[in-house]
Formats: sequence, structure tokens, C-alpha cells
Amino acid sequence: MEMSQLAVAAIQYKTEYGAFPSGKCLEVIRALTGTNPRKIIFIEWVSRHSDANGRFLDQWGSPFLISFPDAETVEIRSAGPDKSFSTSDDKYFRKGRHGIDHNAQ
Repeated sequence: MEMSQLAVAAIQYKTEYGAFPSGKCLEVIRALTGTNPRKIIFIEWVSRHSDANGRFLDQWGSPFLISFPDAETVEIRSAGPDKSFSTSDDKYFRKGRHGIDHNAQ
């Protein structure tokens, strides 16, 4: 599952550096793919699953949203089949101090 892979990569980054990567989604992706102080690649992404700007795409071709609601939680969101966020078909994967929560298959 792509969302869980992104979450695991972010958690590995936090383990290595003591905090989640900072910045907007694209800056987070760059940090996870090797643009970080030690040049560690936390995740490799197939280019067909990214757009011209390097943003990671879900299975419907929309960019994932990556956020860190607090110091212990990573959340990955997909707009779902309708390609619009904040609608009933959105998919998410969240891992934090209370465990894993998701609605993605």
C-alpha cells in the first residue's frame, strides 16, 4: 500500500533525525527521497507514480497530501477516485501514538 509506505518512510526519517521532515508536501517528499543532511533515501518511488514536479501520485493520478498533525503523527491523504479532497471517497492512512487508522484498502 503506497500510503503506508510513505508513512513508514516518514517515521524512519523521524527516527533518524528526531523530527518529521518539515516544509510543504514536495519538500517532505524530497527529504524522504534523499535530499536531507545525510543523503539517506527513506523511500524509492517509481517515476510513473509521480508528476513532473516530483509529487507522489495516488492510483487515480492525484498528488498525495502528507501532513504531521502533531509531533508523533503522520497522515497521508488521497483525494480518491473523484480526485477532489474533502469528499466522501477520500482515502487516508494515519499512524501516531494511538496506533494506525486508515480507510484505504
